[in-house]
Amino acid sequence: IMERPNFLVALLKFFRIHKNIISVASVHTLLGQRIKVKRFCKYWKSFYKYLYKFITRNVNCVVAVSPFVKKELIIEFGVNEEKVKYIGNPIDFEGIRTQMLEQISPEWQKIFTGRTIINLGRLIPEKGQELLIRSFAKVQQLLPDTNLVLIGDGEEKKKLQVLAKKLGLENSVFFLGFQKNPYKFMQHASIFVLTSRYEGFGLALVEAMTCGLPVISVTPSASWILGCRSSDYASGEEIVYAEYGVYVPLEWDNIWEEYNRGKEAEKLAKAIVSLLQNRSLFERYKKASTERSRQFSLITCLLYTSDAADEGLGVDLGGRRI
Repeated sequence: IMERPNFLVALLKFFRIHKNIISVASVHTLLGQRIKVKRFCKYWKSFYKYLYKFITRNVNCVVAVSPFVKKELIIEFGVNEEKVKYIGNPIDFEGIRTQMLEQISPEWQKIFTGRTIINLGRLIPEKGQELLIRSFAKVQQLLPDTNLVLIGDGEEKKKLQVLAKKLGLENSVFFLGFQKNPYKFMQHASIFVLTSRYEGFGLALVEAMTCGLPVISVTPSASWILGCRSSDYASGEEIVYAEYGVYVPLEWDNIWEEYNRGKEAEKLAKAIVSLLQNRSLFERYKKASTERSRQFSLITCLLYTSDAADEGLGVDLGGRRI
């Protein structure tokens, strides 16, 4: 499902090896954003784009993991629209709900006695946890009994720990590292916040919703999971209270723009405080999260696909039967 196997499948088709086998390439990330992340030189960027054009032209079908990935393949890579199908990542709804019931060790239980914000993901620049910590500092000023829990490891861990200490949050920001079962912690959290600069799909967001957590996201390419429409992506909007979660549009031209400026952290903090303080809003999104996550069950993803129209990306998973 990544470059090498996709390229191999395309080569087999190109040289007419195993010509009677239907070949399928699967794209699980936003390739354009991935090129930026790798900081390729302009020549390598051109080669990378040509590589995927070669792949998509020499397979029978390309499966995109989200409507945003599908749209990028069509617009940026020139893939024939009829050749691209969208099949979302499935989640094991019942399995996750079972793992939620596992007890957490006593050393962690005290963290979840009050309001708790949780984030799940690798600690790398693309996941944007720096913004979350800066926003949390502002939340703490209004809700001092609130904690922030980060689950995951990565190259940014030490930098984020230093930032938390610099902001005086060393006793309220907790780094739990990699956890084989993160759902048992989500069971005790209040809300989930996704601050990724981009996501191919946004699996952690759906997993949090499966745990019944009200969710907030700043990630444009995952906003469709919340039920956002194209008109909601405009950065001029303050906060979008979508059907399944809260979307906070940020002002950025590309994923590497510094979006931890004061006003952006303030905007996210405002959304977090509103969700934590407004009980009716909290309960509304708690119910909506579980409802939405069921639409990503394995059977649903196998049976249905989405047209991913510009207006109404991901409002539901119904649509055309595969």
